Amino acid sequence: MTRYNAFLHHGTLKYFHYKEVDGLYLSAFIKLLGQSFISIFTGIYLLSLHFSVIDVTKFYIIYFFMLNIAMTGGMYLNTKFGVKKTLALGTAFYIAFYYLLPQIAFGLSYYIVAFIYGLAAGFYFSAFNIEVQKTVKKNNEAKELSIIKILSLFAGILGPLIGAFIIIKFSFPFLYTLTALCMSLSVLPLFFTEDYKVPFHFSFKELLTIDSTRRSVAYQLFGGVTVAIDILWPLFLYLYYPNIIALGGIVSFTSLVVMLLMYYTGRFIDQNSIRAYKVGVLSHAPTWIVRLLLVTPFGLLISNLLSTSTLSLVEISLDKSFYAKSRQVDNVPLYILYRDYSLCVGRVGVLCLAYFISNWTILFILLGILTLLCLILLPDLRGEHNKS
Repeated sequence: MTRYNAFLHHGTLKYFHYKEVDGLYLSAFIKLLGQSFISIFTGIYLLSLHFSVIDVTKFYIIYFFMLNIAMTGGMYLNTKFGVKKTLALGTAFYIAFYYLLPQIAFGLSYYIVAFIYGLAAGFYFSAFNIEVQKTVKKNNEAKELSIIKILSLFAGILGPLIGAFIIIKFSFPFLYTLTALCMSLSVLPLFFTEDYKVPFHFSFKELLTIDSTRRSVAYQLFGGVTVAIDILWPLFLYLYYPNIIALGGIVSFTSLVVMLLMYYTGRFIDQNSIRAYKVGVLSHAPTWIVRLLLVTPFGLLISNLLSTSTLSLVEISLDKSFYAKSRQVDNVPLYILYRDYSLCVGRVGVLCLAYFISNWTILFILLGILTLLCLILLPDLRGEHNKS
């Protein structure tokens, strides 16, 4: 039911007038705010404990494997107990992860922590993706998704700098406690509305044929690029410029600029997703070379800004296409797993590259090539555009 809102005619605020959307946006923002405190610092924390880059890649390889296993189990939990209860379970595992992460400094194996981290993310996103698919409005997916991205970026403005100051003033463990508190609060808005269950059956044969091989490969490539942005790039920043406050400031300023552009990005994608996707891929690929050339503090800021803004076009275009396609299949949970399995292949693949290649120059050149290969999806996007 729609409730009265005096600001409905405003271009952005008009999206905040359904209880389901309100709950999703508010929950996402609280979670993203908490996670933004530590998003760029988890790998750096391991480095600060004198683990190597190879150890960090092993940590995340375990995490991604467990994430996909837990996502499959989470789809069954969505069916048996309800989507929002599954999301709450994932949140509980997140809280456990943030409690256990500081224990690595006292001898706890990071394998165990990565295992719990994967369970948390798998259960959470098995439910969150269902909730987003149910909530976003047809034909305006990019606008709706850009709002979520804006909330992510707004959290990204506040979080990294706050997190950096807390680390310097207090400690990593104190920061993890604060993040766990935000995660606890994030699940509450989703229960403004009733829980619901989604039918699910797993079929390996259907999984292989639910969409095109081209789209699966595109997801694999995109997964590899994003894992490099989220995990390897912060490590590179820290190794070349080990100043936590400066790194937090770089990420926060980047989030501010990109957030100001994001609403218009969503409109651009809704109008012409093919062009937006192509522009995003072609403009993001060269940023991997730019990173190698600009290793001063200002250069790292420019690299991060270019990278984040260009990748947003690719990310939202892909997400728009994904949620639109998911409405055309009978087994939506399986289609979500299809995408995440594909993303996992790319993520683990790039982490394995980083494991075996110790040369940042070679790795970044390969990532630029992988980005360009994302153009393999363009024929599928043109087909969708013609159907619409």
